[in-house]
This record gives sequence, C-alpha cells and structure tokens, in this order.
Amino acid sequence: MQTFKYLESNNERIDKVLSSYLNISRTNAAKLIEQNVVYLNDQLITKPKHLVVLNDQIKVLETENKEINTNILAYEYDLKIIYEDNDLLVVYKPSGMLVHPSVYNEQDTLVNALKFYFKDQYFYIAHRLDKFTSGMLIVAKNPEALEKIQAQFMNCSVDKAYYALVENRFDDAHLHFMIDEPIGHSYQDKLRMRTGNSKNPKEAKTIVKVLEQYVNTALVSVQIITGRTHQIRVHMRHINHPVINDPLYGSRKHVTDYEQFLHAYYLKFIHPTTNQILEFKDELPNEFLEMINKLKHERY
Repeated sequence: MQTFKYLESNNERIDKVLSSYLNISRTNAAKLIEQNVVYLNDQLITKPKHLVVLNDQIKVLETENKEINTNILAYEYDLKIIYEDNDLLVVYKPSGMLVHPSVYNEQDTLVNALKFYFKDQYFYIAHRLDKFTSGMLIVAKNPEALEKIQAQFMNCSVDKAYYALVENRFDDAHLHFMIDEPIGHSYQDKLRMRTGNSKNPKEAKTIVKVLEQYVNTALVSVQIITGRTHQIRVHMRHINHPVINDPLYGSRKHVTDYEQFLHAYYLKFIHPTTNQILEFKDELPNEFLEMINKLKHERY
C-alpha cells in the first residue's frame, strides 16, 4: 500500500496525479482505478476523471492483477547527480527529456533513468520541469520527505531561479522588475497557458533581472515566486520577450537545433529531515554557452 498527500494548488484528475506520484503511465493509473484499489480521503474512486484538490489524501492498495504493470521500465542513462542523501537527491535533467513517461514515450524519460539508478527503491518527483527546459530537479526517497518538500513549494518558500535567452532588447531603465500577471488555461488551445482572458487564472509573480544584452536578444535571470504551469514562458511572452526557440510561446523560427533556451540553475530549500538549508547552483549547458558566444559576436 502507498499513501501520499496532494500538495498542488491546481485541481487535477486522479489518473494524472497517480501517474505523476507513482511514476507510471496514465493507462496503468486508469487500470489501478478499474481494479478498485484507489482511495481518496478513504473513499473508493471509480473514475479516472475524478478531481483531486489541495491536501487530499490518496491511498493505493496492492493489486494482484498482473496486467497492471506499475513497474516502470528502466533506462540505462548516465545521470548527473548533483546531491544525494538518505532522503532526497538533486538531479540534472537535460533539455529534450520528459520527466514522466507518457503514451508517446514510456522508455527514455527521467523517471525511466531514475528507475535504473534506484533499482527497486521507491522514489518521488517533487516538482516539474518542462520537456525542453534543462536544469535541477528534487527527487524524494520517501513519502515523508516528499510531503515536506512539496509543502515548501506550496508555501513559495523554495528559491528557484532560471537563466533564459529571450528575444528583443530591454530598455536600459527597465532591467530589474517583477511581472505580476495571473495565468490560466487558454480557451482556444488546451496545451497553452496565458495571461489576460483565461480559464481559472491564478496569481503568478516572476522577477526578471537582465544580465547581458546583445543585438536583438538578452540573457536574463528569472526567479519565480509562484509556480504556475509554463510561468516563465508565458510571462516572458506577455512582455514581448519570449524565450528563444520556445515551441509554444516563441515568435520566430528556431535559430538552432537546440530547443528553448531556459535552464533551471538555482535551488534553495530546507532539508525535510535535518532542517538545514540546502543551496545548489548548476552551470549552463554547453549549447547554452555556445549560443551566448554566438550572440556576443553578432554585429548591429
């Protein structure tokens, strides 16, 4: 039996929550529900579309049905481990790698690579990174650590910062500022988030600091105060500085084969057991550095 508490501010379908927390496909999550082994706040759940809300308690009983393959496929991959102890690890995710398996890719995601690394040990992804965003992710090794780490994310007490290469130069008088614009789902495209007229908008705050400017682009450091889906990408689009190569919110054709230039380089949070402050800073990927060097040598 596994139990965990849902600590996300967004209401979510139970099959999607099970997929994320148990590191299984949504198809297998739906099979668990069909087998009557999933409980929400001690009530049996029979429909995959049932919504889970903040602080809901989820319990998954063991099942003997061999058709339900809850064991994720292991993917032999040379993970870059930034930190590890008995309760958690901090791992680097490259651009282009999904965090969780999907119906389109069940074999070479970060979860598959972690399955190979951990063997038969349980692990829990504590937060998200988009497929084409590189950078650091926290992985909990037990439900207690997961709950305490996610509580920090919910309370906006985890410091997270990103480097981004964005389109267009900034005004010299506007180099350090906050974007305070709610973000919700687009009515026109279910894959997109947006500011302005949107479905179920939620508070979103992003601090932007311009580090370098080039001919018609800039390097920025971005700190997110809240943690909405696609927050940096949507907010940078909102102020007409979309992330270079962003496939959803960018305004130009790809300038290189590398996908969006967004890298999660900084994490600071409280250890779930020792209460010590943990702080990590990751270097930029080579593709990022090569692009910066190219931009520095552009001529006006």
